[in-house]
Amino acid sequence: MAAVEPESGIAPLSDAERDVMRRMLDDVRNHTDGFRSRRAQLQMIADVARILTGDAAAEPIGLIEAQTGTGKSLAYLIPAIALALHRKRKVVVSTRTVALQQQLVDRDLPALVEAAGLDITFRIAKGRARYACPYRMEQYLGDLAQGTLFENDDNAAAGDEAESLAGVSAVIQSMDDALRAETWSGDLDHWPERIDAAVNSRITVDQHRCLGSKCPKFSACPYFTERNRVRDATVVVANHSLVLSDVSLGGGTLLPPLEDTFHIVDEGHNFAEVATGHNSFDLDGKAAREMLSGLSRDARDVAESAMPGNRVEPTARKLAETGGEAHAALRDFAHAVDRHLRDRGERRGDGALYWLLDGEALPDDITTTADQLAATAQALTGAVETLQAGAQSRISSGELSPAQGTQLQERIGALLTQLEGIQGVARAYALPDPADAPPVARWATLGSDGVNAYACPTSAAAWLRGQFWSKVAGAVVTSATLAAGDDFTRTRISLGLPREAFERQLPSPFDFQRISRLNIVRLAASAAQRDAHTEAVIQELPHCVALDEGTLVLFTARRQMERTAEALRETWGDALICQGDASHHEVLRRHRARIEAGEGSVLFGLASFAEGVDLPGAQCRHVVITKLPFAVPDGPVDKTYSDWLEKRGRNPFMEVAIPNTAIKLKQQCGRLIRNEDDYGTVTLMDERVLTKRYGSLLLAGLPFPRQVETGGGNG
Repeated sequence: MAAVEPESGIAPLSDAERDVMRRMLDDVRNHTDGFRSRRAQLQMIADVARILTGDAAAEPIGLIEAQTGTGKSLAYLIPAIALALHRKRKVVVSTRTVALQQQLVDRDLPALVEAAGLDITFRIAKGRARYACPYRMEQYLGDLAQGTLFENDDNAAAGDEAESLAGVSAVIQSMDDALRAETWSGDLDHWPERIDAAVNSRITVDQHRCLGSKCPKFSACPYFTERNRVRDATVVVANHSLVLSDVSLGGGTLLPPLEDTFHIVDEGHNFAEVATGHNSFDLDGKAAREMLSGLSRDARDVAESAMPGNRVEPTARKLAETGGEAHAALRDFAHAVDRHLRDRGERRGDGALYWLLDGEALPDDITTTADQLAATAQALTGAVETLQAGAQSRISSGELSPAQGTQLQERIGALLTQLEGIQGVARAYALPDPADAPPVARWATLGSDGVNAYACPTSAAAWLRGQFWSKVAGAVVTSATLAAGDDFTRTRISLGLPREAFERQLPSPFDFQRISRLNIVRLAASAAQRDAHTEAVIQELPHCVALDEGTLVLFTARRQMERTAEALRETWGDALICQGDASHHEVLRRHRARIEAGEGSVLFGLASFAEGVDLPGAQCRHVVITKLPFAVPDGPVDKTYSDWLEKRGRNPFMEVAIPNTAIKLKQQCGRLIRNEDDYGTVTLMDERVLTKRYGSLLLAGLPFPRQVETGGGNG
């Protein structure tokens, strides 16, 4: 492809850029066997280009719902790459599932680069925890050789069998050998065998335990080696969590700078949920008390381990003082929460008291003590970071032995991790919520170990708007399920996108009227009658499921799934495969193996099987949905948000529950038709879509022809 002059900033789509995109598409069409041109795909290419250049709306951000079979990956890669090359940008594609990340880097991007003759590189970006740390491996194997392993291995429980530990050591030795021989990159996902947790915990580090450029093994570090390659790549594929971690750090730390990047948020229906989790904190009262009291008591010993001689005394004094202040502040905060828990808390099944705080009317004693805790924890964090810097210097210079370095790293890393949680909770409890913004959910428990406190935002919209959408050069959020029916409102609000953001709902390329149908079955019991409905499902499934084909049965509750599996396992035998029988991967492998062998298989699954699971062709001819996927709104985050809406005269059921359920129902039904040759049936065993006024809203987004049946198990 001919070189073109770069452009910068937001500018209309140029004729040169249109020509490049046309040539790229023509090259793919001409060099790909069986390529089918789809109208929806062409529309999406045009939409993505217009969004990223600011032609589509006031801001270069948009939502595109593209159904399975659209050719969505190609439809965003072509315009994003073409524009990135012209405008000196980078492209970041984020997804929720590992499967889609691998599809992009193993299939879609290589095929596009080869067909279009693109002179670009692409990489998959992962966090530190997905790579082996050669320094930790060296430390572990050094301890093993010196016979000090049991003394220094904090991960080895007292009762570990020598044989088990020998197995762990053998794997780590093999990894170290492969890394040194350059036959393995250090990427844990590329190790040929399954890696046990016992191995993983001994060879990985998090941000607090990583020595960075001060590490003796920095030049051979798989994580930093790959980070350099990611920095130079034109296209970076990452997961939502890594993207949001980078946003939390201000952007440009783990990934290319936001202002220089076109972001494609694929599987975007759960991007807001992941963002909310990134801003949640918890304070384990017992662990925090033990950590702070231990730090105050052992301040001098810790300082002597980490600091040069002339820095020991001031460091120890600072640690002891700030640690003591934080410990006292934690005690005062816990006492304040304890009083209110005993006064207002409700007793839960485990015997603990539980209290959900009202964020608009926090008690004065809690806000005062929380503010003091936040301040003292912040001061202590600064002191521990000074300790960390000293320790890193001593480790990199060789002043500390590998065993000493490991122990010190672990301790300092644990301190910083706990202090993050303490500060996050304390800040959330220190200030009431503003009246005009979605609240933070705050809840506390009191059990035998004392007070635990938690904080989680009910919405990440404002954070995403301020830290991501306002900074990124351009962004497209896409998924097969973004709208409730044809309404994007719920998704747009949860993501913090402006009302005028571009929206497009593309039609499916499949002829659903010809290849599929939706059976709505009236059972003997309503889905609202939990136990009776379960028994009715057990009675009905043998009548509607054919054991000679691939069937996916989706449940909303583990209890119902396990009760149904228990009742039918003797009758169905090996044809019944239930989530939880083995690992996620193994369960799917068994199901696929039976289908490939010409046998039928009935796969039972929960929410994780309703999205991201690809069962094309004969692997899934029938999807059975036992109950509408309503989320149970009794969790503290959902309840806090619902209460906030109700106080403002709004209806949380219609505003939140129904749109979310409509999107989840579309995801469940989306397991059926995966390509042009597919056909099959969806059976819904919840007649509320017929009897409740919201039923038409849920059915509006489903493309199948419908029929209503009376259950064959009704007697």
